[in-house]
Amino acid sequence: MDMPEEINRILTDRISNILFCPTDSALANLKMEGYDNFDAKIIKNGDVMQDAAIFYSEKAAQFSNVIQRLELKGKPFVLATVHRQENTDNPELLRSLIDALNKINREISVVAPLHPRTLGMTAKERIEPEFTVIEPVGYFDMVELLKACSMVMTDSGGVQKEAFFFGKNCVTLREQTEWVELVEGGYNVLVGAKEERILQGYREMMVRENDFSTNLYGRGEAALKVAKALKAWAL
Repeated sequence: MDMPEEINRILTDRISNILFCPTDSALANLKMEGYDNFDAKIIKNGDVMQDAAIFYSEKAAQFSNVIQRLELKGKPFVLATVHRQENTDNPELLRSLIDALNKINREISVVAPLHPRTLGMTAKERIEPEFTVIEPVGYFDMVELLKACSMVMTDSGGVQKEAFFFGKNCVTLREQTEWVELVEGGYNVLVGAKEERILQGYREMMVRENDFSTNLYGRGEAALKVAKALKAWAL
């Protein structure tokens, strides 16, 4: 409840006629909020983000040369993103997080499209990233980086799911996640921002073998289910 976007989501749910849920855990959340007693239709449709990932996976290479530009073709690397306020605005946590990525970079290259807030704080606190820092990238570049990387480390909600979509283990630099099914399935591990936990998570996930064929998010049919349901409702 201390996140404005979460409060806005709850308020929007309250005035909606149809609620489309990406996962079983989303259905369970609505049930716990009392939606059995509300006049709203609830549909589990999957995640439209996976629709987009599948659709653009085949097209991204036509519009992105990020792998060639960074000379990453055929090279193992970890893709990292850091932007959440609780990490970037706390100098102690940010230093711990960057120190962990620096140590990982000595074993495998770390490539990090860093948010301006993160770069501003590293400069202010004189924290020196030793890994490859690039400017924030567009969607096509991000898709290509996700497809090519060995593993993902992030504090982003969306990137956690995108890691799963592209078959990559994920270390989440947060204490909690919206996507509990990824943690329960072993595709994701929560480590916070403390150096030792980050390094432990990295070592664990670099060797973990996962089956990414599991249908957690609808296999790319979420938008079609939304369209069909809206059409039926409108008629």
